[in-house]
Amino acid sequence: MDIMRVRGTAWENYVVDAFNHYPFSKTRGLSGIDGVLKVIEQYSMLMERLLASWRFDVLTLPARPASYPERTEAFMRWLAAPAPEFLRA
Repeated sequence: MDIMRVRGTAWENYVVDAFNHYPFSKTRGLSGIDGVLKVIEQYSMLMERLLASWRFDVLTLPARPASYPERTEAFMRWLAAPAPEFLRA
């Protein structure tokens, strides 16, 4: 919601209109800001379920670093870490 507030009414209308056209939204009768929030909530729950079933190491950033450089640095450290034993050949 903060992004929509900052970007203004034109952006909000664009996002809401796009979400209103998603088949997921249509089949569930979702529309408007409430529909956007419900789609995001459902998507987030799906991603959490998929992540829980993932068999590889997962990068978890505690309390997500606030700045882009900090997030990039954390990601690069994760990429540089040694591969788990079961992936080493």
